[in-house]
Amino acid sequence: MRKFLWFVLIMLAVPGMSWAQAAPVTVSFNPSSQTVNVGQTFTVNIVADIPNPVLGWGLDVNTDPARLIRTGVVVKDPPWSAVVAGDGDDLAGLAFPPVSGNGVVLATLTFQAQATGTIPLTASVTAGDLTEGFPLVPTGFATINFVPGSVTVVGGAPTAANIPALSPLGLVLLASLLGMIGVKIRRRE
Repeated sequence: MRKFLWFVLIMLAVPGMSWAQAAPVTVSFNPSSQTVNVGQTFTVNIVADIPNPVLGWGLDVNTDPARLIRTGVVVKDPPWSAVVAGDGDDLAGLAFPPVSGNGVVLATLTFQAQATGTIPLTASVTAGDLTEGFPLVPTGFATINFVPGSVTVVGGAPTAANIPALSPLGLVLLASLLGMIGVKIRRRE
């Protein structure tokens, strides 16, 4: 019984300790959907609504690497300081003082579109990976609601197969124009 009372006293003495469940963090993409061309490079922000102060964040972003190649990650500084993530994707940041608020930009991702189609963008955390999630002040991790995004990739620049051919009449007109230019140049000589 004594140990239990000491535990309760210590927990009450920790400043900012809340016995209530913290509100979840909502993670989304901005823009939530967009249309790009094959070969085009474009950016997407990872944005979070953070109701309770957090010391940092770590995420995974999943997509189809055959159709979208991630070419860059910029962690939003301030308020975050970029951290080398243990899984090598560099999607992590730390903040001091702790951060809260709506529409907080975590990072900007740069992609290059490789193939047509609608490609989902999803964020997640790996279960058991303590470098991912949103660590709360003073302790624990926030629950997270993930809102997916999407990118629609459409056909890119014209290729030889879809450039219209010159009609026979167009060829005759072009040849006539070139002939008149040639005659005019010879007369000047």
